[in-house]
Amino acid sequence: MMIVVVSAGHSSKEEGAISGELHENLLNMHLRDQVVKQLNALGVATIIPPDTLSLRETIAFIKRHTYDTAIEIHYNAGQVSAHGVEAFHKEGDPWGKRLCENLCGNLSSLLGQRSRGAKSEIHSAHRRLGFVHENPHCVLIEAAFVTNPEDVGLVLRDDDGKLWATIVAQTIADHHSGTKVASYQANKCGRVDPGSEG
Repeated sequence: MMIVVVSAGHSSKEEGAISGELHENLLNMHLRDQVVKQLNALGVATIIPPDTLSLRETIAFIKRHTYDTAIEIHYNAGQVSAHGVEAFHKEGDPWGKRLCENLCGNLSSLLGQRSRGAKSEIHSAHRRLGFVHENPHCVLIEAAFVTNPEDVGLVLRDDDGKLWATIVAQTIADHHSGTKVASYQANKCGRVDPGSEG
């Protein structure tokens, strides 16, 4: 059985970016819970690092577990006009790069998010991201800009983020199985069904 670690960026003790009433850590936890539900619905087992852990403690927690893929969910911050999804992988990791490309591509084509692309950690603000750097098969996704309410609304508009989470879960499952990611079609029930390639 496939096992995926799903981590919410920051922690219950560290809020991350704040914009008005939007607190990044709470948004991260919400999307994390949605992704876990959708992975479980696909028959994928999940491991959730406790929300009280610091980044260093989360990395150590992951090292103690056996897993296939790990993803940490964050929101970006910037000017109010900034928008879109981007995903980071370890420098020189083709496996992580492909997963990040598929995540951004599917969220862009299905949800209408602007894809800011798959990026090496060296192109992040910190140039080194502990979550993706310290353990294998780890990626970090910036779901949207917390500083742009419309961007956050796009992620959460369909059943409080269920469609976003479904796309992410299906993309992870397909990447692990080696399935070529097809063009998915989101139906009105919020499910994502394989469509024909083309």
